[in-house]
Amino acid sequence: MQGVVARSFVSQFFHVLLFDIVYFAVFMLGLFIRNYPELKALVFILLGFSVNYIRRFGLQNSMAPVMAWMLCFLATVLPFNFDSDLWTHIQGLIIGLLVGSVVYLVVYPEDYPTLFVNNSNRLFKLLAFGMIDTRRYLLKRAISQSFEREKFVLIKKNINHLIDSNLAINQNDVFSVERKEISEVLIHQYALVHAYSVMLESYRILKIHDYHLSPALRLALSTINKQFIAVFKSLSMSSDYSVHTTHTAVPLALLAEKFSKDELVDTSLVMALLNLKLSFNLFNQHIVALVRVKNGH
Repeated sequence: MQGVVARSFVSQFFHVLLFDIVYFAVFMLGLFIRNYPELKALVFILLGFSVNYIRRFGLQNSMAPVMAWMLCFLATVLPFNFDSDLWTHIQGLIIGLLVGSVVYLVVYPEDYPTLFVNNSNRLFKLLAFGMIDTRRYLLKRAISQSFEREKFVLIKKNINHLIDSNLAINQNDVFSVERKEISEVLIHQYALVHAYSVMLESYRILKIHDYHLSPALRLALSTINKQFIAVFKSLSMSSDYSVHTTHTAVPLALLAEKFSKDELVDTSLVMALLNLKLSFNLFNQHIVALVRVKNGH
């Protein structure tokens, strides 16, 4: 069943039915030719050519052609001497095809388009949660545990898993039509994750320097985090891969104003704040780009 690339359940059902018929036919062909060496050699040559040639028709990455050849070969080498054993093998194949079909269609149905959309929406929600915990971390007085054990740092691993999953899904043939659009969405998603990593590194530097920030600058950072929380919470991908939001880009003028008024002399601290502002700019830029992907603006 690894060769199925159909989208809808009906299309998947007919693909599976076609595979079952082909697999059963080549298995029976193998049983028929097993005692005829010359015919067997000819059939394997023709079948081998056919399963490689058929890959030109959208089956470059499909296991189905090779699986058909293997089933035919398997039928010629199965050890049995009596007709009862023959029917046992045929019965086993029928049961295997039925079980495989039910598992593929009902128990673990593949729905890569839906999975891509769900992964994307989970990504947005995780980014929102990360911003919530980042704001809490920024405002709390006591730093009781190591930076690497903070929740907004730990969820980066889950975010990376979602991005890797979407990248793997994008390689599937089911996205042959929307490949360009999906790839563009992935670029902006990767950029959001990169911006989140830049933000984490900035806060790590700030922690090293014990957050020597003025109350006004700390409040400005808290306000911007709160606004990004609302933006990420509102981000949503629809089934047509379009991204929607009810919020506009977060203004950063307040941060720039407070930053210019603070007399910071530590170079590392200044670079951390500049990188923090850069991460916010990247958030704005790629959120807007995500929303515009579907419209082609």
